[in-house]
Amino acid sequence: MMLSIYLAMLEDDGDKSRFETLYHKYRDAMITYAFSMLNNQDAAIDAVDSALYSIAKNIKYLPCDSDTTLEKAYIYKVLKNAALNEAKKLKRTVNIDYYAEEFEFVDHTTPADTLISYETLKKLTDYIKKMPDEYRDTLTLRYLHNLSCSEISVALGISINTVKSRVRRGTSMLQEKLG
Repeated sequence: MMLSIYLAMLEDDGDKSRFETLYHKYRDAMITYAFSMLNNQDAAIDAVDSALYSIAKNIKYLPCDSDTTLEKAYIYKVLKNAALNEAKKLKRTVNIDYYAEEFEFVDHTTPADTLISYETLKKLTDYIKKMPDEYRDTLTLRYLHNLSCSEISVALGISINTVKSRVRRGTSMLQEKLG
């Protein structure tokens, strides 16, 4: 339903086609990212709708990149700003929370393996939540949302070397905690 509203905003058929492709490609990942920031499903959907409205309104300015690096970074930057605005509306600070059961990293063969992996993943997400914002945001974008260092650089407005350092240091901190 919302897609038809966004498409009605656009006049050019090329823009409509591009937006529809973006919508189907990124919407679910955008909701997951917004939820990880807001810890509220309704607020996350509102943030995604706000971001998609902004993207539709400014589709002509959206970076066009053959490997989608700039496009993806732009979308996450717009979404992050929309989520921060939504957090202000909720009159609370942004609380990044991860639900371990949403992320499946290991092929489990037994219930014991499942439990051990779940507990490890739960510890990992608890450690990430307690990290300083700079490492938490960088690691979230890198490992849970699979953004490249260059995409994270654009999305967070920091240099690529800073991203690489934060990923390296954050990963090292997690390795120390996990033993």
